[in-house]
Amino acid sequence: WYQRRVHGDSFVSQWSFSVTSIVEMKAVFLFTIFSLYLLSANAQSWALCPNAATHVSVASVDLQPNRPNISINLKGKVDEQVTSGKISMVVMYSGVKIYTQSDDLATGSTLPVGPGDFNYVRSVNIPNVAPHGAYKLDMTFTDQSGTALTCVSLSFTL
Repeated sequence: WYQRRVHGDSFVSQWSFSVTSIVEMKAVFLFTIFSLYLLSANAQSWALCPNAATHVSVASVDLQPNRPNISINLKGKVDEQVTSGKISMVVMYSGVKIYTQSDDLATGSTLPVGPGDFNYVRSVNIPNVAPHGAYKLDMTFTDQSGTALTCVSLSFTL
């Protein structure tokens, strides 16, 4: 692509590109941009909610926001026996609360559990009308006596 020619007593540098090489460079550029978009399209992160209870020590949260479902897999350790409980979910879109739901903890976890390993696995349907953008999901777990076990805040993009 790059040529140096001797022209008299001086060197002349010249760039030469074929039409094929320009098309190839554009294809590589577009592929790179598209790949970066796909990597950021389902950006996700999680953290404990501020002032969260610590009866469950959360080790990991795997979030897969792929339409038509969002899959959540939380793993950790609980410091007490949990025989029943609730999970409360609050969904926010661009900082505005758009949905709340409370379910029995047994919908995503085998009970009784603990003390020891704690797993919560759940798949939730995402409505087709849900707009693309930044979402936040807060999940608060409580035990059989209503005592908070933990709260996890998940951020993701659809």
